[in-house]
Amino acid sequence: MATKKILFAISTILIFIAGVTAQAPVNLTGLKDSVTVRRDDRSIPYIEAANDTDVYFVQGYVTASDRLWQMDLFVDESLQYLSADLRSALESYSRGVNAYITTLDDKTLPVEFRILQYKPREWKPSDSVVVGKILADALSSTWRNDLLRASLKNLPAEVRKVRAVSSL
Repeated sequence: MATKKILFAISTILIFIAGVTAQAPVNLTGLKDSVTVRRDDRSIPYIEAANDTDVYFVQGYVTASDRLWQMDLFVDESLQYLSADLRSALESYSRGVNAYITTLDDKTLPVEFRILQYKPREWKPSDSVVVGKILADALSSTWRNDLLRASLKNLPAEVRKVRAVSSL
């Protein structure tokens, strides 16, 4: 797991260095209706679609276009306990990720894959569950430091320095 954490950190750095590239309009097969994706000045995508299936499909496509290598790091099998609706959403999302993967060739493959010289495998619905769990765990593991910072906030500056150093 330590190797995956290191790779996750490297991929995050590479994403910030490379930035999200602008993409031309894409015609995707498998959509029921027209879908619009726009990005704000921070490259956060906003998806407008007439139905949930298309939203999940395009969300999978867009997420894969931004973070395919990160997603590929965190995979496993385990959908048996999910509701039919959630399973359907994850399947649509996976079809979107795979639709993006099929558009890639040696020149358009994300830089992380080119550096490590491998191609992403087919994305499965269970892969999304695993990535979500890993990210939720990673994003919620700072609670001890958050509590420490909050408790130090009202102390005099000299005491904050001593306590902060001693808690490391």
